[in-house]
Amino acid sequence: MQPEPFITRPLSICLDVVRAAAAIAVLMGHSVQLGLYSGPWPFSLLLQHNAVVVFFVLSGLVIATSVADGRQTLRQYAIARAARILPVAWAALILSLLAFQISVWAGDPGLEPGQYDRQMSLGKLLLPFLFLSESYTTGLPANPPFWSLCYEVWYYALFGAAWFLRGAKRLITLAIIALLTGPNALLLLPAWLIGVALARSGGDSRIPPAKAPVYLLTGLLSFGAMTWLAAPTMGFVTSHALWNLGFSLYVISDVSLSLAVAICFIALRPLSERIAPLLLRHEKPLRSLAGFSFSLYLLHWPLLVLLRTFGISAGGNFALYLVLLIAVSLVCAGFAWLTERPRYAVRAMLERIMPGRAGPATAAA
Repeated sequence: MQPEPFITRPLSICLDVVRAAAAIAVLMGHSVQLGLYSGPWPFSLLLQHNAVVVFFVLSGLVIATSVADGRQTLRQYAIARAARILPVAWAALILSLLAFQISVWAGDPGLEPGQYDRQMSLGKLLLPFLFLSESYTTGLPANPPFWSLCYEVWYYALFGAAWFLRGAKRLITLAIIALLTGPNALLLLPAWLIGVALARSGGDSRIPPAKAPVYLLTGLLSFGAMTWLAAPTMGFVTSHALWNLGFSLYVISDVSLSLAVAICFIALRPLSERIAPLLLRHEKPLRSLAGFSFSLYLLHWPLLVLLRTFGISAGGNFALYLVLLIAVSLVCAGFAWLTERPRYAVRAMLERIMPGRAGPATAAA
């Protein structure tokens, strides 16, 4: 008998809304960071970074759930991940490099002198396409948010090796992948594994519906507290770090933040059951919000930089700011329609060219 899964259908809809909200938070945070809006801003300057932590917990939860029934093979797992990631990521990288080149030609005031030349060596161009640009170096001016995908892809690989392999083969493969992953990404691996732990807990993480609001409030307050503690913990980490930590500077608060996110997800499970009829009635539009969140995350930065390059800014006008956010979102939705729909064709192609038996068919996240 299969254990009860953590993700129920109503919770899955809620998590899609959370995913969409996190992507929008990243877009909003970076638009302020790049100077496209200068009006009142009630959020922390770490809004976009904290949203990435939410993505990590979500990712670990969804990936672990996708293999929980034991029917998926390593080959299927690898093909599913590659078909999901590669078409969108590589297309976004190409467009990011083109947008960066246009910004350089147009004299983007936000680029530091020589920033372009330092990134245009063949090696540095190839690294992000291999998801290695954050392993032992850091920084991709053409698209800085790409850092989290360079972490996440190697988390997929580590999890796949740990889940599907056995004995010495598992240990050797894990060691090789860990070397490729690099120390910075490994520092934030616990945040991703907290999502895996949620998936593995299944029904054991059930709480009484009456206590769910308390759990949710506790998680949200803890989330806020970790945001407040981010700066002092970052100062402690940097004062003791032996290398450039890149985007893992906030490792202490980020891992603590992921625990707060997990508490919120545990609370959402019974709360989503309580409003299940409402969620199921509006499932299609709610899921559509998350349908292009991956593309929105990967492409919003170069689009915002192009707006800045050509002097398009909302200033303190909030209404115009909303128009700019919607415009960027619509472009990313169109990009998603072009790049994410073909993933099934990519998957079929990979099925043909990758060696090994197909094994039993199973839905992949």
